Amino acid sequence: MKLILLPLVILKYMVEQVCLGHFPGFDFGMLKTKSRLERRLYYAIRHKYKGKIKAQYPCGPYSIDFALPKYKLALECDGNGYFSQKRVKYRRRDEYLKKHGWKVMRFTGNRLKHQLDETVNEITEYTTKMDLYKWPFTR
Repeated sequence: MKLILLPLVILKYMVEQVCLGHFPGFDFGMLKTKSRLERRLYYAIRHKYKGKIKAQYPCGPYSIDFALPKYKLALECDGNGYFSQKRVKYRRRDEYLKKHGWKVMRFTGNRLKHQLDETVNEITEYTTKMDLYKWPFTR
């Protein structure tokens, strides 16, 4: 991305956040998102997992939309393309990630648009459960 366009992109993302009902803020993780759908999820969880969430996280030959490496949790945002020929490709990626110890959560665009709170709750419940499960073993 050209540096001269950066202020315009930041302004666009700030307006986008306000339109989605979030307090506007900026961090460089936003610049790594590939779609508005991904940013919708990012805006919803970034404060809870500040500094822990990684956008476009590399894992072997694949890139995870959002990763919480501490929990080995991969969050994937699936647009309309998920239900076409890409489904087999995504299945292979999920198998690879699971084989390497990752938990994969996939969310459709429709779910991210209409059930965002439930989606965030599902992520939070999983990470809370992992914190409770690991607590006696990490001290």
